[in-house]
Amino acid sequence: MKTLHFLFGLFVFFSNPSYASRLDYVPGEYVVKFKTTLRNFSQLTAGVSARLDSKVVVEPFQTDARFALVKVGSKKSATEVIRVLGKLPEIEYAEPNILYYDTEVPGNIPNIPNDSLFTKSWSLQNTGQDNGEGQMGTLGADIGALKAWGLTTGSRNVVVAVIDSGIDLEHEDLVANLYTNQKEIGGNGLDDDQNGFIDDIHGWNFITNNNSPMDDRGHGTHCAGIIGAAGGNSKGIAGVNWQVSLLPLKFISSEGSGPLSAAIEAIKYATKMHVQIISNSWGSYIYSQALEEAIEGAEKAGILVVSAAGNDGINTVLGGFFPAALTTKNVLSVSATDNLDSLPHWSNYGLRTVHLGAPGDAIMSTFPGNSYQLKGGTSMACPHVSGAAALLLSVEPNLTYLEVKNRLMETVDPIPSLQWKTIAGGRLNVWNALTHHIPPKLVQPWKRFERTIESEHPFEGGHHDRVALQIPGAHFIRVHFKKLDLEPGQAFVDVQNITGLVADRVTGSQRNAYSAPVEGDIIMVESVSEDSSGKWGFLIDYLEYL
Repeated sequence: MKTLHFLFGLFVFFSNPSYASRLDYVPGEYVVKFKTTLRNFSQLTAGVSARLDSKVVVEPFQTDARFALVKVGSKKSATEVIRVLGKLPEIEYAEPNILYYDTEVPGNIPNIPNDSLFTKSWSLQNTGQDNGEGQMGTLGADIGALKAWGLTTGSRNVVVAVIDSGIDLEHEDLVANLYTNQKEIGGNGLDDDQNGFIDDIHGWNFITNNNSPMDDRGHGTHCAGIIGAAGGNSKGIAGVNWQVSLLPLKFISSEGSGPLSAAIEAIKYATKMHVQIISNSWGSYIYSQALEEAIEGAEKAGILVVSAAGNDGINTVLGGFFPAALTTKNVLSVSATDNLDSLPHWSNYGLRTVHLGAPGDAIMSTFPGNSYQLKGGTSMACPHVSGAAALLLSVEPNLTYLEVKNRLMETVDPIPSLQWKTIAGGRLNVWNALTHHIPPKLVQPWKRFERTIESEHPFEGGHHDRVALQIPGAHFIRVHFKKLDLEPGQAFVDVQNITGLVADRVTGSQRNAYSAPVEGDIIMVESVSEDSSGKWGFLIDYLEYL
């Protein structure tokens, strides 16, 4: 039975054929963290080379001397290389150089002429207009930007790092809002602010390792425009902020992917430069300890990290999409909504892993060459939230990252499509956030059904049980855990519908918690533990239904 669970996990992971065809890692490259700062790499290089019988190159990170990129010339397996690296006394851990992909839904949509396009920005003002792809919208299914702009249009004192494919530094709608490093003197070939980067006037390119983060894909420029295209200039579109400072940090190539090593460098650079917000419209289904540590470093610096939930239409409670699914407190994960306030079929979701939704389908924004395009994906939802956070900080600059995160979540517009699919259960509303307006939540008249389901106490290893319950006439059913004490990663309880589709996976320790609801009048509860498990177990004391 455990094999079946593993195969199901693979099915979810590769449910999108476009993702299945992608590379997961940069071949022959590994990110290592040293136990202490290493100054002399020659001995390490020689040792690794001898053990692997291969040419080895060690490239220390610019942003943190405790990390390095190790390039191995042989075709040895990643497992073997990591085993060898992990045995070296200097190294704390090693990981493959994971590839992250931007979260734009693929599509070839033509450029739009450079005229006033605000009426096409349904995400900012939804009057029920066509979204540009033939779908008429729902009045008010937007983020409340017009009312918000009556209070503020932003501030260039707020810096948003756009970690992406770069930004078109000459775009007519973005040039006024580009971040400028005032402590650096451009063109003198010196590191004036002594941050380790020479002439980094408008950010950095971590692919070619130079000070030109020009966008050669268009993805980063599109995301940047959503956050902060200049408003009121009679050109193109308006961003969520009319004034803001956009810091381009390029780590995604023209092909749409970027390596773990460059992602870490970009996050550490943004942390060093004291930005308030990092916007990440990219991710991978592969967890990285090094990436999590970089984001934890951003948390210590008080930085909010907004991240796209991914575009495979799956519940990321079952298979995390990172960095969005990280549990670090400063991460704010975003699903997409369309102009009908529906959850697009391609948007990932997760009651415990995704915080809120934001417009992400058929979004008009800036594109290289003073042009504009419609694009869709959680890539487009993410910068709406990054922009909203920046707009909020423009009027309340002393808010902590956690206060900003909580405000944005508390003030969402509740919508049925995001109920039980996201933590907040609603779509971003920036006007609500600015005015502290908390809309009434959707009232669910749950009815109670008395039924006890419990494990053995303690919950023994190698355990596997499945219980199916029917409540005739129910549209949704959820279970209430009076107590749960399971070994994370070793034991879990799956809540499923009649077909075996998992709506929620519960593990760890908690009390008085509800599962995500299952649609239909039958709910199945499956409990599984590995041989090493040995916790108290779980107790479901009742069910609820609609």
